Amino acid sequence: MTDALIVGAIFLIIVLITQIGVRPHNLFLAAMPFVTSVVMGYLVLGLGSHRYASGDPGIAAAGVAIGVFFGLCLNRAMTLYRDPHRNGRLYTRGGAVYLAIWLFVLVGRIAFIAALEHSPSFAVSFGRLLDRLDGSPDGVGAFFLLMALAMSVTREIALLSRARRIPRPDGSLAAAQGVSRA
Repeated sequence: MTDALIVGAIFLIIVLITQIGVRPHNLFLAAMPFVTSVVMGYLVLGLGSHRYASGDPGIAAAGVAIGVFFGLCLNRAMTLYRDPHRNGRLYTRGGAVYLAIWLFVLVGRIAFIAALEHSPSFAVSFGRLLDRLDGSPDGVGAFFLLMALAMSVTREIALLSRARRIPRPDGSLAAAQGVSRA
């Protein structure tokens, strides 16, 4: 469960530095969620000793589904526009709602872990649920990791899709000209 806290902290730092406020959307910001997903996935899921149970793929898939949902919410909360004074360069604006979604997810994760570690009755109830699902603590770690990664990747794919439909200052669509160089 410590892995989930570390990943959550890393994601919050990345969000605060790169996505809150007005930011130019460039190749680095577009590629970062994909690179982060590969690196974090490898570090957490690919290294070390894991004891997965037969129910863990379902638990991980639930994390992906929830992450996609919140990624779509993040996309709706982020403003995306082209600046006509800067040759149509793409800009994003993540405001209070955007930050609130991330904080809801990350604080929810921390609260869950704190409840597991400090509330024996919650830990026993959750353990019974894991037994019924034939899940494991490693499966729960995968749930949280994949949820955060799915949020980031879904948000970025949705942003790139929206960007292709935003007219450039000359009136053309980015989709007609290929990938934007913003």
